[in-house]
Amino acid sequence: MKYSTHFLFSIAEKNLNDAEILERDMQWLSQAHVVVAEVTQPSLGVGFEIARAITLNKPVLCLFRPSSGQRRMIY
Repeated sequence: MKYSTHFLFSIAEKNLNDAEILERDMQWLSQAHVVVAEVTQPSLGVGFEIARAITLNKPVLCLFRPSSGQRRMIY
């Protein structure tokens, strides 16, 4: 089984500053064929990545847990 680089390097993230995390995430996004986002909890970071993916013409699938009690933000 091939693991994503995001999974393998998540522990090392503690050693990165904000600019390094942004650069790494944008590299991952540019290499992705599709973006799957969990959007149950509002997140500016996830929203930014979704917007960037759309700008790069990447397919985006947003997953939302209705049982969370949160209201959906997209109608």
